[in-house]
Amino acid sequence: MVPVLFRVEDTSSPLSATLALRIVPGGPAGLFPDPETMYAARAADEAFTRALTAAWQWVHRERTARSCVVWSVTQNADAELRLRGASMGAPLAVALDRLLGRGVTGAVRRLLTSQRNGYAITGDIDRAGSMHRVGGLAAKLTAARAEGWHVIAPDDNRRELLSQTPAGVTVHHVATLPEARRQVNAVKKAVIALSTIFTLLIATSGFFLYQRMQADESAQAANREKTNQRLLADAADARARDPQLALRLQITALARNAPNARAALIETLTSGHYAGTTGIPSATSVLTAPRRNLLASVQDHTLTLWRTGEQPYRKSGTIPHASGGFGTAFSSDARTLAVTEEDGSVVLWDIADPDEPKRLSPLTLAGKRVKALGLALSPDGRLMAVSEADRHMGLWDVSRPTAPRLLGRTQLQSGGFIDQISFSADSKRMVTSAFDDQDPPASYAWDLTDAGRPRLGGLIGTAASMAVASPKGTLAVVVDGYGKTTLWDISDADKPKPVGSPLTDHKSRTRAAAFSPDGTVMATGGEDNKIFLYDISRPDAPAKYATLEAHRAPVTSLTFSPNGRTITATSGKQTLVWTTQPPSTPQQLATIPERASDLFLAPDRRALLTSFVDGTLWDLDRHGRATRRMDLPEDVYVDAARFSPDGRLLVVLNSLDISRNIGSMDVYALSETAVTRLSSTPRTTTVDDDALTFSPDGRTVALPDDRHDVGLWDLSDPRQPVATRSLAGQHTYLSMLQFSRDGNRLTGLGDDGTLTLWATESGNLEHTRATGQKLPSPVYDSDGEQIEYGHVLGTPLGNGRFATQQEAVDQLWSWGADGKFTERSTHKPGFFGSDADGALDTRGVQAASADGRVIVTKGPNSQLRVWDLDDFASPLPLAEFTATDPQTSGLTDVSLSGDGALLIVATQDNVHVRDIAPLKRISDDPTVSACRLADGGLTPTQWERYLPGIDYESSCPDSHG
Repeated sequence: MVPVLFRVEDTSSPLSATLALRIVPGGPAGLFPDPETMYAARAADEAFTRALTAAWQWVHRERTARSCVVWSVTQNADAELRLRGASMGAPLAVALDRLLGRGVTGAVRRLLTSQRNGYAITGDIDRAGSMHRVGGLAAKLTAARAEGWHVIAPDDNRRELLSQTPAGVTVHHVATLPEARRQVNAVKKAVIALSTIFTLLIATSGFFLYQRMQADESAQAANREKTNQRLLADAADARARDPQLALRLQITALARNAPNARAALIETLTSGHYAGTTGIPSATSVLTAPRRNLLASVQDHTLTLWRTGEQPYRKSGTIPHASGGFGTAFSSDARTLAVTEEDGSVVLWDIADPDEPKRLSPLTLAGKRVKALGLALSPDGRLMAVSEADRHMGLWDVSRPTAPRLLGRTQLQSGGFIDQISFSADSKRMVTSAFDDQDPPASYAWDLTDAGRPRLGGLIGTAASMAVASPKGTLAVVVDGYGKTTLWDISDADKPKPVGSPLTDHKSRTRAAAFSPDGTVMATGGEDNKIFLYDISRPDAPAKYATLEAHRAPVTSLTFSPNGRTITATSGKQTLVWTTQPPSTPQQLATIPERASDLFLAPDRRALLTSFVDGTLWDLDRHGRATRRMDLPEDVYVDAARFSPDGRLLVVLNSLDISRNIGSMDVYALSETAVTRLSSTPRTTTVDDDALTFSPDGRTVALPDDRHDVGLWDLSDPRQPVATRSLAGQHTYLSMLQFSRDGNRLTGLGDDGTLTLWATESGNLEHTRATGQKLPSPVYDSDGEQIEYGHVLGTPLGNGRFATQQEAVDQLWSWGADGKFTERSTHKPGFFGSDADGALDTRGVQAASADGRVIVTKGPNSQLRVWDLDDFASPLPLAEFTATDPQTSGLTDVSLSGDGALLIVATQDNVHVRDIAPLKRISDDPTVSACRLADGGLTPTQWERYLPGIDYESSCPDSHG
């Protein structure tokens, strides 16, 4: 491409263009478009045609070969382009000379000509190559200046150009085309020389710059690592006093790929009690509704209802003129709310729709409104106790909230003004606490056996600031004004007895106390800004098991959630949520009163088969509660069982005669309404029946036979199972069978550590691999044969993963892309635990989620561990807990649902269902879990404090800030 300058009539609109040439191999010789044809068509004038013809002839004066050359002109401005005049002859001639050059020189010329050059030639020419004067130079020089081009012009225009050349434009004068060509080459050579020098300078500078960059990168990496470690250290320091900040720092460290950040964040999430903020701006008191996700908060005499199904809580309806404190109570069905108003009036509200609470009539007595200091509603939903300002205690029937009825009323003689009331679990007793500046306040138990005559019972504390009855049993807690907390037995209201020693953990006044709905946990909050959690399953020996310290002001109110898993606590402008147990202590959802040695859980976790010789099928709801569906027939002795992937079939290996190894493979169809045995196929039982497994599509089962071969059975028609293949090559007891994810291959693990791989379609043995470790000292079996290799057990982990375990080593494996096995990690002996006696037939890894990210392992003394397997090389512990008391009920089996949410544990007495969904969520994405609890990542202000000089970046998903 070569620049071209054209003459135009209006010099204020100079016109520049680009001349492009291209050789068309195999085309007819000549210049196209043909200038003569253009002239005939009046697309060009005679001077333009003559100049282009002269250029073509000059280039070919010494060249015999003719080429097909196509030319085109593209204008660079909006002015009208008219192909007039002879000034394009010189640029075409020089461009053709470069384009048609031969050999290396020609190639270089073509290379140079192919670039958009920084010069423009203008001039008329003849066939001999002489350049002649052209007109319109003023306009052409203006266009060259606009484009930043040099100009090569005829020597005949020298005098004219001396007076017209604008500043910034260089003009070279030549008399012939060879001189013009040399001038172009001189310009290009200068450019090439300068480019070469510049390139060498860049290369030299680049080397030193590279060295400097390497050093800078090393320094930056070191600084980044130092900053990351400081973030983690700051997070560790903040965990107790400000768990929200600790989480935000760890989130940021993980986003910056800090080593160990994921492990630190998971440890914080699984072991901590902090459960996030509520969205409540401020409150003096909070109260949770029973059996409903609803909470009431009071601030500045306005009661606000909140839906607590998710965090932050969602604001619902409001009730004005509420006094708060001890003047608010929910009915047992959470459809009625009793409120003491600012003037002392007692009003019942219909809160069936929390968004629109409806005010019912105020409580009246003898035509006057009852003025109350405190009130409470009984757990049975029938009674309301009201402490009146004139020192009367009234008991009302509120079974019809629209028409409350007075049952009985008692005059108080001393003990202060009662402002707090709490019913016992059976509604037949209550405890009260009082205040009085002159008369010493006291707390009492009450006998409500005769609701028409509420009777004051025994004293349970003097100088007491609070008394609360447990919602279970006959326990109450009394808090005095000096921080001492005492548990009382109020089974006999007339003679209450203190239980155990007083608790003195608060170093200042205790302001709040509450019991969990099941009565096993007690929480206290005080002016030391702390909350203490106590295990009171043994009231005579309460055990403090947690201290919660994130509040920045005295804790004034505590309330448990209906399921007892969380506590909402207020302190000034803070309202925080805490878990009563961290995720590392999985919540027990249900207990199945069934003795079981084996568990078989359906992939969709809707069905469970338990067996202890015989078998029982259970339906499970989404909360883990079990309903007995049916007992398998009496002639069924469950040796092993598996549900199909879709949960519609159940295959049971039945031992009909253990002594003679006679058994059957029974196939059951499961539906919503029935369980039907479809077929029973005779077979020989083996010791490795537990390796039974389904293919991913549920159409095939694989199970060992008595020769340690593996039989494949087609269950396309479960009424007539068909044996399709016998896979040979394994010679020892099989501890595991696992299909590849596409079902085209099957692997088996022998107890000598041999991994065997078969093609399921052909039945061919494709690959074997030894994984066992030789025993350090000789071991012999019952026949006196030496056992060279330690006993190896395998456990499928889901998602193309499995574990092998031997006394000497634990290994984690995955299927490679070629269908073979890839060892992902090897861990120290007993890394995943083993039974205390080290028996050869025990395995540490018990169960895994379907995606293989979470596994459960068994250790000594009924210890269970839950692991995160995101990184095979570095498994992270999520939880460790005792599944059962090993002294009274040993652990027999463990099963984990495919989604990793339900952990089912079988013991010698019962089957327990635990919730580990929080652990699975943490394992899946700890950042999302942490961002939800921390209400987003570091704020810009926090970022500037902990990462000064580093540009702010959000570390949480958009929905979390």
